[in-house]
Amino acid sequence: MQDTQNPKITVLPGKTYLIHVINIGTFVGSYLTIEGHEMTIVEVDGVYTQPQKVNELYITVAQRYSVLITTKADTSQNFAILSTLDTGMFDHVPPWANPDVYGYLVYDSKNPLPPVSPLRTYDVFDDFNLIPEDCTTAFTNVDRQIMITMDFENDDGINR
Repeated sequence: MQDTQNPKITVLPGKTYLIHVINIGTFVGSYLTIEGHEMTIVEVDGVYTQPQKVNELYITVAQRYSVLITTKADTSQNFAILSTLDTGMFDHVPPWANPDVYGYLVYDSKNPLPPVSPLRTYDVFDDFNLIPEDCTTAFTNVDRQIMITMDFENDDGINR
């Protein structure tokens, strides 16, 4: 997150921020939530969408979201940003691997940072239900279709 661990993102009360979220991973999706804050999706992968309020995002590999968050008027509390990899996509998670990353929305640096706990229950919105801002529908009459079949193969116990 922000190319580091535990970043502190300072915010002002009562403001609306546009946040760009990108999964720069190469294999698995990730979940993201900002405790105590609702996010409004306004863009996905370069397509503006009709605003959709969500509590959590599921971000696939290379997917990009733009969301709005409105900060609270009260500055007495700071909030955790929680993210975790979709460990269901692994054969197993090695004991040394940490799928979780945290950050903080800091309203007042004099106040303590909140405790964090791994994100393990999910409440994601199905982005298939997003509607483009211009209401453009998906293509239906295509001239040519290209089918690409991809699969994992087991090579002596290693998925390839």
